[in-house]
Amino acid sequence: MLGYDTYLWQRLYTSDSFKVTLKEGMIKRGFFVTGSAFSWRIMPPYMSFSKASPTVALDFNIASGDLSDNLVLYAYAPSATAVDLDIWNSLKFGFFTADIFVKEIVSTATASPTQLPQFGVKATVDLGKALGVEGTSLIGYGAFSVNPGSSDINTMLQDYVFGVDFSYGKISGSVAFEKENKLGLALKTTALDPITLGGDVVLNVTNPTGDFSLAGYASWKFELFSNTAYVTYKALDKSVTAGWTIGVRF
Repeated sequence: MLGYDTYLWQRLYTSDSFKVTLKEGMIKRGFFVTGSAFSWRIMPPYMSFSKASPTVALDFNIASGDLSDNLVLYAYAPSATAVDLDIWNSLKFGFFTADIFVKEIVSTATASPTQLPQFGVKATVDLGKALGVEGTSLIGYGAFSVNPGSSDINTMLQDYVFGVDFSYGKISGSVAFEKENKLGLALKTTALDPITLGGDVVLNVTNPTGDFSLAGYASWKFELFSNTAYVTYKALDKSVTAGWTIGVRF
């Protein structure tokens, strides 16, 4: 079975500033947003607005100095008698990146010609670069998805998440908040290199003392083996989990 992003491609046109590529296969599109420092030993605040299916895609890349734009048209068959279309666009300029993903355009128009399709928007700002701060990294991000066809204004905004990734020296971390009232904080350090120490805290801001989760871990590599020892605690069911994972890379 094909995995996501398993496809054949052919470059149709190329120049210094413009490229056109044809792709065919199992292609994933859209975005998955969360903080980069979360360990996933406990569930962090996150948002997913994506799709994967056998697809034919036409990929346009334009670049000029600090400005670049990537436009992709995805055509696919959700059933034996239907064809649908998704559109992805990513605009980058200096320290700012804006992504938009619009899905199921044809099927939405067929069902109701006046209805807009579902779409998601993601923005990323390199705050350290924008503010001219040296020796540290500070990346702000935010994303949301909208269903314009919803009859309820409260459910029209399907999902959202926003947060910050930061690093200074041997310390890095993430802070994120999502629609379900989850606030997360992750910290990790390589001060004891080759061992990385880290911890995550995720809590429901409407019940911070009764609905929270904690995770702590130590990870290290030895030759071909990567090791992680961890412990987690979930306040809702008062459960403690400890484990050790070993991975091998050739």
